Amino acid sequence: MGGYTVKALGEMASLHHGAVKLVGAELGIESFGVQVLDLPGGFGDYPEHDHRAEGMEEAFLVLSGSAVFELDGEPVALDSERVLYARPSVRRRLVPGAGGVRMLAVGSIPGGGYKRPEHFSLAAAEGAAMSTTGPLWFLGTLVRIKLDGERTSGRFGLFEVTFPRGAAPPLHSHPQDETVIVLEGELTAWVLEREPKPDDTDPPAWVDDCAQHCQSGTTLFAPAGVPHSFRVESDTARCLVLSTPAGIEDYVRALAEPARWPWLQPPPDGPRVPAERIADVERELGVVRHGPPPPPLTTGGSKNATREEELWVTR
Repeated sequence: MGGYTVKALGEMASLHHGAVKLVGAELGIESFGVQVLDLPGGFGDYPEHDHRAEGMEEAFLVLSGSAVFELDGEPVALDSERVLYARPSVRRRLVPGAGGVRMLAVGSIPGGGYKRPEHFSLAAAEGAAMSTTGPLWFLGTLVRIKLDGERTSGRFGLFEVTFPRGAAPPLHSHPQDETVIVLEGELTAWVLEREPKPDDTDPPAWVDDCAQHCQSGTTLFAPAGVPHSFRVESDTARCLVLSTPAGIEDYVRALAEPARWPWLQPPPDGPRVPAERIADVERELGVVRHGPPPPPLTTGGSKNATREEELWVTR
């Protein structure tokens, strides 16, 4: 019927992998903006902002969960029994409760003049969906696969990875060449020229002999079959990884799970993936281990790694 529109939230276009549902755009509302926000507990990246420039006022209603809004620096707790109104000049920052929050956000400009921002349009959501697959949690990292072998006829795979501090895989190799471009953060990397000799020292000699410091803008190349590893030294690091031919992304998918939110997952209480499963996937895809992970920078040995650093130590 032409007089009304009903649509399920789960069918609506969204941004940031489901975190912002474009209710207003989906329903064709022109005079005010409407979004539904789905944010997990612990999410800290909601930007502090105001709407002074465009003069937009907002109202917020919690649909489920709880949250705290910091309004001009003052914390205001919200639940499903309280509605918040914020004037355009008020600085605001949303902090979800421990169990996350689903919140209705409505914005309008007094006297008319509202125009939906381009980044909240259906075209923006469609472009975001075409540019990447859904995020994956892979052994403590966040991965977005940009192109896989199916889409490139096996020529290459391309994916982006966000790592936490201390992330360090075992010294390993695979049948593909691997090129890594550091986009953000700092790493120490190891690319060995040959198979390391048997070594009972702790840490192994290659840890000191082959270390390379990498920062934003650094490009690393590990040829097929060459042992290599890395360790993240900054709070997080973000890298673009190229597999030639395709195949490394298959390893990621085989051991990953869909991310429940597009950020790093919490530290685990135990191994993220059973060791037997990892061994089966490595055997199937030709991944070879040549040594242990490089030790954490400050503890002197991988056996002392913190939970955050156990990314691949248990592999």
